[in-house]
Amino acid sequence: MVDADPSRANSDGAATSADADDDGEDFLDTWLVTEEVAVGRHRKVMLREADGARAAALVSLRAELPKHYVAPDLMTRRMADLDAHATSRQLSQRLPTTKTARSGDLGEILATEYVIRRLDVDVPILRLQWKDGRDTAMRGDDITAVAETADGRLRFLKGEVKSRVALRSQTIRDAATALNRDAGRPDVISVLFVADQLRRREDHALATLIERAQLAGFVRAEVQHLLFTLSGNDPERLLTAYLESHKWRGIKRHAVGLRVEDHAEYVRLVFEDL
Repeated sequence: MVDADPSRANSDGAATSADADDDGEDFLDTWLVTEEVAVGRHRKVMLREADGARAAALVSLRAELPKHYVAPDLMTRRMADLDAHATSRQLSQRLPTTKTARSGDLGEILATEYVIRRLDVDVPILRLQWKDGRDTAMRGDDITAVAETADGRLRFLKGEVKSRVALRSQTIRDAATALNRDAGRPDVISVLFVADQLRRREDHALATLIERAQLAGFVRAEVQHLLFTLSGNDPERLLTAYLESHKWRGIKRHAVGLRVEDHAEYVRLVFEDL
């Protein structure tokens, strides 16, 4: 069963760069070796597991999972109204059961954790909390992150995530198509959904900035793209080709490839007995 501990995220379920593990260590730092290079004005980041680091990092990752499916304030209230065991059971019933759904969710969770820990933007809404079926793929942008710039404008990060045992060029092309849709701007429905949830949390200031940016067609906002892959094979060649094909276009792009060689086994370990 999942340990239904609501203390591991902000009380409203938002994810920010201030989130950290209980011991102050970042599990991505302890788990992964990072190699970063520039490709034109873009960033290519290759991630791989450090020797002997999986076991401890897996514990930390599994502890982060609950907040991606249920907002911590709801878990706290549920524990008060029911009990810890019932809360844990209900959380487990939200988790994916098929290999495909687990792979996809894990890719999105790791991508989100990377964004909030490595990039200078916040993820206001953890969208897996809003799935309408535990094994159902969601529509819209995989990640919508935002930051306010010094001059009062917004910087949006539009993210697409792919998780595969063996990553192929067609999968990268599909991701690029999704990112380039709407002239590369964020998906309107995804952005307005974020604004709606912010207003429900009484964060009207940020919601208003987001809504104004959307109404203006994002013309004054900075937009960046993230392509995040989780795969068993080495994605470097594919991600280099992706960035090279967009080398001189206006949107700054981040291509992040996390390789876990036993991809299917790792997905199983993450969700095992939750």
